[in-house]
Amino acid sequence: MRYFTIFVATVGILYIPGSIAGVQSLLESHVEDKTSYIVSKLNDSALRHQTQETSGNISSNVINTSLDQDTVYIIDATAISRSKRSKIYSENIGVGFNTDLVIVGRKNGLISFSPINTELNTQSSEDNAKELFAIIEQTREDLVSSNLYNFQPRTFNNYASSNEHVESFFIHIRQGFQCNVPVNQYNWIDKNMCPPAVIDLNYKVSKFASQPFDSNSPEQRVKYLIVELEEDASGAGIKLNNDLYFKHVGWDETYSKDLYRYSAFANRYAFEVNLTGPNHGNSLSIKSTIPSNENGSYEQTITTKQGYTFNALRIAKDPTSILSFNSERGSRQKFDIYDFNIRRNNDHLKSRVDFVRGAYSNHCDLLKAKQYGWQCWFTDTMFRGHQEAYDIHKLQGSPIGWLNFSPNARTQYMLTKEVPIGTEPTKVSVSSIVGWTGLRSNSRFDVFNFTYTPSEIPGFIGPFYGEAANHFEFTVDWNDPIFLGTQTVNIRSLDKNNSCLEVGSNNEISVQACDSFNKQQSFIFSSYENYRSATNVNLCLGSSNQKLTLVNCTESLNLKWQWPNQGETLTTREVDSSAPSVLAIDTLTNLPVVITAQDASDSNRYTKRFTTEFTRPWHSQ
Repeated sequence: MRYFTIFVATVGILYIPGSIAGVQSLLESHVEDKTSYIVSKLNDSALRHQTQETSGNISSNVINTSLDQDTVYIIDATAISRSKRSKIYSENIGVGFNTDLVIVGRKNGLISFSPINTELNTQSSEDNAKELFAIIEQTREDLVSSNLYNFQPRTFNNYASSNEHVESFFIHIRQGFQCNVPVNQYNWIDKNMCPPAVIDLNYKVSKFASQPFDSNSPEQRVKYLIVELEEDASGAGIKLNNDLYFKHVGWDETYSKDLYRYSAFANRYAFEVNLTGPNHGNSLSIKSTIPSNENGSYEQTITTKQGYTFNALRIAKDPTSILSFNSERGSRQKFDIYDFNIRRNNDHLKSRVDFVRGAYSNHCDLLKAKQYGWQCWFTDTMFRGHQEAYDIHKLQGSPIGWLNFSPNARTQYMLTKEVPIGTEPTKVSVSSIVGWTGLRSNSRFDVFNFTYTPSEIPGFIGPFYGEAANHFEFTVDWNDPIFLGTQTVNIRSLDKNNSCLEVGSNNEISVQACDSFNKQQSFIFSSYENYRSATNVNLCLGSSNQKLTLVNCTESLNLKWQWPNQGETLTTREVDSSAPSVLAIDTLTNLPVVITAQDASDSNRYTKRFTTEFTRPWHSQ
């Protein structure tokens, strides 16, 4: 049996070391307090929570407890083949990844996923443990900083609010990378020159529809997917070492010094989002990308708005009690692009934004200096600053050149047609790239002034430059219930504790433990009085061959459901017009029951009581 292994740790006691290969053995060898975590397993069909005392289904608890409690989960999928991971991840946590590990936590009130790339396999167990622990520690800090103990659990017992129909979550990436350590002809070497750079970004993903699936509006129904690096995602950025240099003192007299500082210099950042998968033709496209091409301004403020309308039930049993919401989503992004050239390149479903250094003629343009053989310089008096050569980033005028650059980028996709149920999900690939080079800053005494000059590093063997990239993927199912744009409910028994109708194999209905996040238990009470399945809105609750099942939706009265007996009995309008009768549900046998005029209104078969509650068959805020 293939399975996930789940490691759970509380924020207060974080005893989770780890690696990609052998997470279990590392956990056992490093953890002193064995009661501080729970080991669970996920097979191909459900998430099973196993302790010494209990065993039960917790398919939604990963999301619930990450949002509402002080819990961080590590999901290890190394026992599942890579080809199957995306589907199983999607079924259990709502997002399809293909990585070995995914850390599930919370950031700013939303679920945050940290997919761990398989490149870590090449590292030692100790290095893997350190890297994993750093990611978990950041997740822990996010949990605490996001007002954890004042966070209110979500409720479904009132009508839906506007954010109930927008699924948003973060994907957090943190990856260190290596560079070439410079060595010159005299074997000078300093490992401080190799920047311990970290790509530490929070991508926000949002999914929603412009209208409900059954809207009568003449406007076209559109499904949206947004992938963005937003300003509100605090802590995101490219983080490099503050001391990426070593110093060599040349000619030195009482009032004169010839100083050199060799520095690492980031000169390019690139962010790319690409969609691949089924060919939806021109119906799937890029709606907008920001920032746009920008070559002349040092500051850019962009505001985009998306307006959409949806309906939500005020009362779960009454499809006529519909509230209409008009919601407007906006994004204001401000860019400090001082000395940067922003280049945007959209190619069908691929969007790439490059921030390239050295773009403006009125700045010390090191790229042009290298190409044309001339340099730029700054002067200062002999009484100031001559003890140290200026840092490269100071010469350039902006520290975001290589210290802590927090990018903003946003790509919005739109799908303008419905896709068949069972269509393969779309794969979303996201790449984050940092490039840098090595430069020398020189301060030289000249009469009563010091001249500071950046230049290439002379005499070094081999190129001193590097590029690091983080790449992750996830999938989007365009038939996900979030794109229905309307409220879903379950059908819960009042006679049998914690029992709800659930769609199983072959679309047959059974009674299972209630789970508000299970889309197999989610139905839509349409204005035509049908209970449509959230997994396929073309199928309605009905009966066939004396079994309760999903059938093709029609206008037949035996598919129209009502709530007689003061709203606690669920029956159809009619079964057979020639012999007046209705269809009810027996929760004890899980079978449909035909009730005729001869059955007394207080008979056992007529008093099976039900209610409904709002569900949320998607996984994030």
